[in-house]
Amino acid sequence: SITYVIKILMEVLLEILFWFSFTILFFCYFGYPFTLWIYSLFNGVQVNKGNDYYPSVTLIISAYNEEKVIEKKIQNCLKIKYPKLQIVIVSDGSTDRTKSICKRYSDYIRLFHYEENQGKNTSLNKTLVHIESDIVIFSDANCFYNEDAVEKLVQNFSDNRIGCVVGQLKLIQTDRSNIAK
Repeated sequence: SITYVIKILMEVLLEILFWFSFTILFFCYFGYPFTLWIYSLFNGVQVNKGNDYYPSVTLIISAYNEEKVIEKKIQNCLKIKYPKLQIVIVSDGSTDRTKSICKRYSDYIRLFHYEENQGKNTSLNKTLVHIESDIVIFSDANCFYNEDAVEKLVQNFSDNRIGCVVGQLKLIQTDRSNIAK
């Protein structure tokens, strides 16, 4: 009867939908990474592992009311081992002591302090027109770097096919806030 045929068709369609969904999920978690791995074996990017690639680098630090961490951040940046590193702090309308703390390090950093808070992207874009280095690294005031982090990031750009590099972020739980959890 027609009801029986419709029931069989529905079962077949549901089974096809199940296997189609399973195949897509399998490809997302296993097939795609495997495909990238195979591709990289034949067309992989060769990173210059030597110490002969040192373009100029500017580390831009976004700061809005960061008086609790900005000095520690500046000290962390001053420990970075990279020969052509400029450190720039962008203070977007900070109303705390961020500006005065940064001014104590004026021999080592450049400070762009904007009196009015216009948002992180606006203040960064205003600052970027003053930057002339080959590579720009963006950082928040509460992110800290290993001494060799800049060199490791920059070495990837020795291949001119590379346009963007991202480091590894490790969250360290220092309190019981939702973000730390």
